[in-house]
Amino acid sequence: MQECDYGERAIISDMKLGQKKGEPPTQRVSDMYESKLVKMLASGCNQSEMAEAINLEPMHVEKYMFNYRKKYGAKNSPHLVSILHKLGKL
Repeated sequence: MQECDYGERAIISDMKLGQKKGEPPTQRVSDMYESKLVKMLASGCNQSEMAEAINLEPMHVEKYMFNYRKKYGAKNSPHLVSILHKLGKL
């Protein structure tokens, strides 16, 4: 198994919600996390490593990943990666 790429940490920690001071977010946080989490999953990160990298509780990452699998009709995480790859999202 490939080791988790912690290079994502710097990118994720600089993530903004797309707003300027005093303005509401332009996108939902879960949508922003989706692309980062699935890229980390595809690079071999487990949920604990993803949670640490983006400063979330592991249970939140677990819930996000459950929702992404449900959203794309994936049976498990490798299936999710396969689906996203076929869709060109990875």
